[in-house]
Amino acid sequence: GAGKAPWWKIWVRNKPEGDTSAHHSGLGSDSGAPSAGSSARSRSSASVSSATELASATTGKGNANSGAGGAKIGAGHAESRAAFETTALFVRSLPASAPSATNAEKLEAYALYKQAKEGDAPASRPTSTLRSLTARAKYNAWVSKRGMSEKDAEVAYVSLIQQQTEKYKWRLEK
Repeated sequence: GAGKAPWWKIWVRNKPEGDTSAHHSGLGSDSGAPSAGSSARSRSSASVSSATELASATTGKGNANSGAGGAKIGAGHAESRAAFETTALFVRSLPASAPSATNAEKLEAYALYKQAKEGDAPASRPTSTLRSLTARAKYNAWVSKRGMSEKDAEVAYVSLIQQQTEKYKWRLEK
C-alpha cells in the first residue's frame, strides 16, 4: 500500500541486533544464493513474523517506476542494491522447516544472484563442472544470464524471491 516501506526494509528494521547468522547451504556456498542440492537451512532468530505479508509492500502497484516482476526500479541502483542484499540475507535466514523451492527455481535464483554479484560468467567452463553435475548445472544457469546488467539481475532476484516467498509461504521464526 501507499506509504508502506518495502518488505526488505521492514525486515531489516525488525531483525535482531547483530543477527548476521544463517547460511543457506546446498546448491552453492555463495552468500544469498538459494540451494538446489539440499533443503537444509540455518536457523535464524529474526523477529519478523511473515515474509509473505511484507513482500506485498514491494509489488510496485501504482508506482510509475515499476519494472519487471513489479519490483521498484526507479529508486536508483543504491535502492536496488539494498533490496538485493537484504533479500539475500532473508534467503539465508529461512528456517530449516521452511518449504524448499524446486531445483529449477533454486538454479534461477542462483544464476540471478551470481550475475548480480559477479557479472557475466567466465567464458571458459571451470574444471569443477567436469566432475560435478551440480557445478555444471550452476554454471549453465549463470551462463544463461550473460549480458544482463547487474542492476537488472538484482531487481529480478528480488522479484523472484518475492514470488517464491508468496508461493511457499516462507516465514522466519520468531
